[in-house]
Amino acid sequence: MANRILEVEGLKKHFPVSEGWIASMMRAVSGGEQDVVHAVDGVSFDLLEGETIGLAGESGCGKTTTGMSLVKLHDPTDGEIRYRGTPLGEMDETELAGFRQNAQMIFQDPFESLNPRMTVYDTIAEPLRIHDVGNETARVRRALEFAELQPAEQFFDQYPHELSGGQRQRLAIARAIVLDPDFIVADEPVSMLDVSLRAGVLSLLERMTEEFGLSVVYISHDLSLLRHMCDRIAIMYMGRIVEIGDTGDVITDPKHPYTRALIDAVPVPDPEADRDRVTLGGEVGDAIDVPAGCRFRKRCPSIIPPEDIDVDQEAYREVTDLQYRLEDGTLDTDSIWESVGDPNRSDLASFKRELRAEYLTRGLSGTNEDVVETALQQVAEGDEEGAAETLDERFASICERTDPAVERRADVGDDRRVACHLYESDGPVAATRRGEDGVAADD
Repeated sequence: MANRILEVEGLKKHFPVSEGWIASMMRAVSGGEQDVVHAVDGVSFDLLEGETIGLAGESGCGKTTTGMSLVKLHDPTDGEIRYRGTPLGEMDETELAGFRQNAQMIFQDPFESLNPRMTVYDTIAEPLRIHDVGNETARVRRALEFAELQPAEQFFDQYPHELSGGQRQRLAIARAIVLDPDFIVADEPVSMLDVSLRAGVLSLLERMTEEFGLSVVYISHDLSLLRHMCDRIAIMYMGRIVEIGDTGDVITDPKHPYTRALIDAVPVPDPEADRDRVTLGGEVGDAIDVPAGCRFRKRCPSIIPPEDIDVDQEAYREVTDLQYRLEDGTLDTDSIWESVGDPNRSDLASFKRELRAEYLTRGLSGTNEDVVETALQQVAEGDEEGAAETLDERFASICERTDPAVERRADVGDDRRVACHLYESDGPVAATRRGEDGVAADD
């Protein structure tokens, strides 16, 4: 088995929310804690020698912050990153200098990451000078030629603004490899480039990995790119890894509902192709006031009903969506009363009919219907908090109450880890508890 370059365990990075001096003083007087953005909130994975791993997810999921933490551009709030077995936080100055020499990063925007006042030669030579590495000119020439900026001497005296976008990114790659590092973090390395240039730069990155034996962490929202470039892939959502495994397995047989939704969003070149898409509603959750339980639950198309409730997924999703609106204070009761046309707000029966027509289109029966009717009556009477509690007491999902851990599940493969209550250590949750559109282990 290949040696581990990196071991990331419980990595967290929280950023304080900026606040005015009045708010700061009031918080200090009250003894309250400053709000923080949970950018990365408990990420764990290993990176092996010669391995390429991709971090994927929507914007704001924490993948770039994770990448910057790996090369110590951010100091972790909590958790540990070990380089070849040694925690970064325990390294002395000599060890840390050695780590920085072996850990490089390629940024998304080459124009922003390059010093406009430095020539191409000085840009590549600067890391050599910082780490007191000799044979400078030969190393600069070799790096430029590898990056296909040749003849190298022709570029020595040029400045970044004199290069094209593709050439600037090749310059960034040359700067990253000039020290012969162990691993590189590549953050959206081709997203700023024209489509016609991407293939050439990706080919260069692939050759870089093979010829230098590098370990690479690719950060991208482009799953097709990661499928082509990576051995393994980790899907991130709200600062957490929700699924990680072999790239081919994750792409062709996604287990987590969020992974499936991301893959379904990838365009297919055939306009007549018949696809059963998973469509996500709502917005990404609040990274400051992080919701309890599963962070994806408010958007999940496969949320799990309580064991004693037998309803289809769409009907259950409607009830939980209404509950979340009541909890978040986002239910627009004013517009419903306007549609009723009762300025005195006394026609509660009409209000409840309009509320049902807007949010509860699928019927329920028995105890479930009785509980929903009680909650609607409470909303009509202005007790939205009580209505939310009524619905929660009956319909609360395990997804709401318990945060799923990213664990290896016997039912999804030895090399796959999934953070989802659909998969328990003793097997997947029964299909009757997740509706027809749930994710099954044998899908």
